[in-house]
Amino acid sequence: MTFPVAAFAEATEYERYILDTFAPALPEPTSGHVLDLRTDKLHQHANVVLGTISVQAYVGGKPAKLDLTPLVFGAAWKVVDVVLETQLTVTDGPGPHLISKKVKRARHGNGVRLEPPFSQDIWRRLLRLYANTYDLRHSLTHRGIKLHPDGSLEATPEPGQTSATTMTRDELLYFFRAIQEMHSALISQTLSARRAGNLGFLLNQLQDHHGLGPMTGREIRGHVVVQVRGEEDDNGRVTFDLNRAVAETSTRHPDAGCDLEIHLDDGRIVRGPFEDWPAGRGTFHLDRPPTPFVVV
Repeated sequence: MTFPVAAFAEATEYERYILDTFAPALPEPTSGHVLDLRTDKLHQHANVVLGTISVQAYVGGKPAKLDLTPLVFGAAWKVVDVVLETQLTVTDGPGPHLISKKVKRARHGNGVRLEPPFSQDIWRRLLRLYANTYDLRHSLTHRGIKLHPDGSLEATPEPGQTSATTMTRDELLYFFRAIQEMHSALISQTLSARRAGNLGFLLNQLQDHHGLGPMTGREIRGHVVVQVRGEEDDNGRVTFDLNRAVAETSTRHPDAGCDLEIHLDDGRIVRGPFEDWPAGRGTFHLDRPPTPFVVV
């Protein structure tokens, strides 16, 4: 089964707007940083500054002070719910299917297909987060939910239940950002090494809720363009100092998302995400640059 991207995008258009606006997995930087290694002398330009989003809510055309945390939580949770509904429609027939059924499938992984472009480690954690926050969603929809002054969100216990799920303000933001990345990757059907690492970091902050332990991850904070000089021989083979680029970048900008630009003497540039450059490969043929790098 090929994931129905168009139908999924249409079914979650509102949720996509909410998550893209309030909780992007990788906030867009308002300015970039250039690490120029094209000569022996290192040059740097500008500063990495992450932008913030200022939101003004309106009710009936009038400004209102609203905490939109429950709204964003509901939007994030629905994204995963739509994914599972889509899968069950194929395996179990037309729906809608009971949420309790989807939660059970997500918690145990039975009958749930791994969707590209995710790894099994990421996919299992995303599904477990959906299953283990079900009481928050149920409280939001049916019983009322507690929004505390510290920003945490607490489910209302069912009759006879002694405790219920609580997510802190920080955990909620990590959850929103993780689901925003999940949504974006399903729409584009791609997940770069940079974004996968950042998603791994977000999921690591939610171990108390998915219960599956840590995984490899790195939070991306900022954006850097790494410029190097490439030397092309008569056969179109290009060589550049990869070791220097790796050393300078990891030392000076260990938390940044990096784009690599290989500048040739004739003005052409080979460009792409540095995280996707093959490890240890300081040479390549200009007609066949490593995917997803392009010549511009």
